[in-house]
Amino acid sequence: MDSEASPSRDLRLSGTGTLEGDLDGLDLKGAMHARVESEHFSDPLIGEATFKQHSIAAKLYNPSKTVSLSTQIHADPKKKSNIAISVLEFSPADYDPDFRCARFSLSSDYNFFIDKFTQGEGNITLDKIALGCAPYRVENKAVSVMPIKDGVLAIRDIQFSSDKTDFRVHGTVSLNDTIEVTANGSLYLQSLLPFVPDVDDLKGTVETTLSVHGTLSDPILDGSAKLRDAEFISERLGIDAHSINLNMALNKDHITVEEFTGQVNDGTCTVQATLTPNALEHSEIGLSCANVSFNPLEETFVVMDGELALRTGELGQPEISGTIFVTHAELQKELSLSTLVESVADYLFKSHTTMLREKEKLPEIDLNIDVEASRNVFVLTNLLESELRANIYIRGNLDQPRVRGKMDVLSGWFGFRDKRFDISSGELRFSPNNPEPRLDILGERLLYLPTGENVFVVLEASGPVSNPSVQLSSDSQLTEQQLLTLLTTGASSPYEAPQTRIKRQEAALALLSDDNDSELMQLLSHLTSIDSIFVEPRLDKRTGLIEPTLVAEKELLSNILLQGSSFITSTTPSSQLGLIYNLTSKSRLIGLIDSDASQDQTSLEANIAYTFWPYQPQFLDIIIDGNKKIAAKDILNKLRMNPLTRLPLTDIDRVGSDIESYYKDQGYLRAQVFVNCHRGAVFCRDLSIRILEGPPTIVSDIEYMGDALP
Repeated sequence: MDSEASPSRDLRLSGTGTLEGDLDGLDLKGAMHARVESEHFSDPLIGEATFKQHSIAAKLYNPSKTVSLSTQIHADPKKKSNIAISVLEFSPADYDPDFRCARFSLSSDYNFFIDKFTQGEGNITLDKIALGCAPYRVENKAVSVMPIKDGVLAIRDIQFSSDKTDFRVHGTVSLNDTIEVTANGSLYLQSLLPFVPDVDDLKGTVETTLSVHGTLSDPILDGSAKLRDAEFISERLGIDAHSINLNMALNKDHITVEEFTGQVNDGTCTVQATLTPNALEHSEIGLSCANVSFNPLEETFVVMDGELALRTGELGQPEISGTIFVTHAELQKELSLSTLVESVADYLFKSHTTMLREKEKLPEIDLNIDVEASRNVFVLTNLLESELRANIYIRGNLDQPRVRGKMDVLSGWFGFRDKRFDISSGELRFSPNNPEPRLDILGERLLYLPTGENVFVVLEASGPVSNPSVQLSSDSQLTEQQLLTLLTTGASSPYEAPQTRIKRQEAALALLSDDNDSELMQLLSHLTSIDSIFVEPRLDKRTGLIEPTLVAEKELLSNILLQGSSFITSTTPSSQLGLIYNLTSKSRLIGLIDSDASQDQTSLEANIAYTFWPYQPQFLDIIIDGNKKIAAKDILNKLRMNPLTRLPLTDIDRVGSDIESYYKDQGYLRAQVFVNCHRGAVFCRDLSIRILEGPPTIVSDIEYMGDALP
C-alpha cells in the first residue's frame, strides 16, 4: 500500500506502508513509514511502525532528536509492553510559533501487561521545565525522579522558582482515575504572559494554597488565592485594569470571591461571587462599576455606571439582572471608502463567525437588564449630529436575547452641504418581533427660492433602519422631485411663483387640447421628463470617499437608459452623464461624459460591461398584477423596493397603504391594493401585489373664490 496526501494549508502528510495478515487475531505482518511537515515546523515529524508476530513496534521522532517516542506493544498478556519518551531541550515554538518562551527536558519509561495497562511500573525523570520569557522565566530548581508503581505516579516536592516566584507541587496521580496533589507558594503573573492570548501586559503576584483530590474526571478543589496590586492590559479587548486586589476561596464544589476590586478603564469595579461550576443555577455574582469607559466599536466612546447580578430567578433558572446607566456616549464617523470596506468585511467575516462560535458555548441564563441614558448620547457624523436619550430593555436569554425599547432624539440636525434639516422629533424603536430597529424621524427647514419666496420643507423618514421610506413635503405646490433638486443643487429653473405657474399650466392645457398637436406634445413631454430621481452612495475617485450622489434617470426606450449624476457634498462641482444600452440581460454598452469643474475639462469614456456572476442573489420575488396606468417599475421605485430588498413581514400592510397613497397622488382616488406574502419566516421571500386602479378622478369644474388673481 502506498499513499501520499496532498498538501493542506498547514500540514503535509506523506507515507508508505504494507500490511497483511489476520485482523481478528492480530497476526499481522508489515511496515509503515510516515512524515509530517509544515511551514511552521522547524523539523519534520517522522513515524515508523512494524507489525510482526502479534506485536507492534512504533517510533515517533524528529531528525534533531529533541522529541522521541517509542513503544513495543505485545498482544500476548504474558509479555510486557513498553512506552518510552525522551524530550531533550524541546521548545514547543519549533512547532507552534505562538507557544513561545517554553522549554522542556524529560524522559519516561513505563512497562505494563496489555490487560493491566493502569497497573504498570516505571518512572519519569524531570530534568527541566522553563516557562516564561527572561527575566521572568520560571524553572524547576533540581532534577526530579518520580517513580511509577502499580500505576501510581509519585510527585516528590517539585519546586519552581525565579526572582519573584517560589512554587511547590507534590502528591500522587493514579492511572486508575484518582488524584491527590497539593500546590502552594507565590507566582509572578508576568511569567504567564506568553501563554495568555490577546493580553499585552500582565503584572502582579498571586499567592495560593491549593489541594486537588478525588478523581481526574471530577476533581475536588480546596484552598485559597490572593492577588495584590495586579495589572491587566489588552488593547484588542479594550481593557486597561490596574490596582486589582482579589481574595478567593475554593471549597469543594464552589468558589467564593470574597473581594475583587480594581480600576478598570478609568473607573472602579467591585465583584462578590459564589460560583458553583457544576450547578450554575446555584451561583451568585454581583458586579458594580462606576465611570467605566470603553470603545465597543471603532470611533465610539461610552462611559457607564451599572450594577449587574447573576442569581436564581423566579422560574428557578439562573438570571442576569440589573441596570446599566450610560452617562456619556459618542459616535464619530466619517463616511469614507476605507471605513466602509472595513465595516463590511468585519460584519461578513468576523462578526458572524464569532457570534456563531460563541452561540455554541452560551449557557442557559435568562436576561433581565435595563439600559438607560437620560441624555448625553451623541451621534456625530458628516451627515448627522444629534443628542439622544435611551430606554432599552434586554430580556430572553444569552442564546436568544430579546431587545425592546427606544432611543429618542433630543436635538440635532441632518443633511448635506449647507442644506441642514433641524430634527423636530425622532426615535429609534426596538422590538423583539422585528429583526432590526425601526426609525421614525421628522425634520424641517426653510428654503428660499430665487423668486424671493420662502418654502417650509418637511422631511419624514420611517421604516426599518436599513431601508426607511423618505418623503419630502412643503407648504408650496412644489413636487417632491423639485424639492429634492432644490435641496441638492439650488437650481432656480424648475421653480416659479405660484401665479406664474398657474398661467403656464393653463396655457399648456390649452395647447394640449388641440388634437393635431397632442401627439407631438406628448412625445416632447416624454423626452423632457425624468422617470426617477434618487440619492445613493458612490465613490468619488478624486477624494477616495463614499459620497451621497444625486442620480436622475430617464428611460428613452425599453433597453436604453439615460442617467445623470452629481456628488452632493463635494466641494468642487462635478457631474456625469451616461447612456446605457442593455444588449442582453447580462451585457451592457455604456457611454459616459464626465465633467470636472475644478480642472475645467470634460472626459469621454466607453465601456462594455458583462455580468459573469450576479453581485447578490435575488432575495425577494415580486409579482405586480392589475396595474395599467402606472408601470411596475415606477411603483417599485416609489416603494424603494427591488429583488434584493429585505421586507419584514410586519411591513406588509405598509406596502399596500403606500401604493394606495401613490395612486391617490396620481388622481386615482378609488384605487385598492391587496398585498400578500406567500413565503418567508422573518422576511418575505415571495410577494404578490394585486391592484384595482379604478377610474381616474377628473376635476369637472374649478371655481376661484375671493379676489381675482392678477
